[in-house]
Amino acid sequence: MSNETDLTVSSVEKLAAKAVDRRKVVAGIAAVPIVTSGIGGIAAPAMAATIAPSDARINTFKGRYALGSGKIIEGYFAQPRGKTNLNVVLVMPKGDTLDAETENEVRRHALAGYLAVAPDLRATSGALSLAGRDAMIADMMTALPGLKKMAHGNGHLRVVGTEG
Repeated sequence: MSNETDLTVSSVEKLAAKAVDRRKVVAGIAAVPIVTSGIGGIAAPAMAATIAPSDARINTFKGRYALGSGKIIEGYFAQPRGKTNLNVVLVMPKGDTLDAETENEVRRHALAGYLAVAPDLRATSGALSLAGRDAMIADMMTALPGLKKMAHGNGHLRVVGTEG
């Protein structure tokens, strides 16, 4: 048995041996939705903020980008102005093409310090787009090694979906 498991079992045994004040537990559980709804009410508008494509803090580009692997990605790209050695974030759109929401998501990632890319799946996949969204996503996943080697990137890559 590993030390981590021993610690977990030991911690559980200690908790089980202690008396629990049910009133405090119930009061704590009742407070969670109130705190969470308060946070959600404040955080939601900030998360939904629209970042202008002309924002001086970022560079944006909409077009084609050739990866070292020979794959060409058609899409929307953004990064913090003047920054290099960035983690790359691939933002997968909800649909087959780019929309304003996806482009805004890319700009938000750029403001957070990432080199962000959102592919136009239909344009990038070409004739493969006739096979459907799953085929286009699989095609995009074959480009991941090339995305890790993008100029201004540092070799770290993360794939996320568009919020909403």
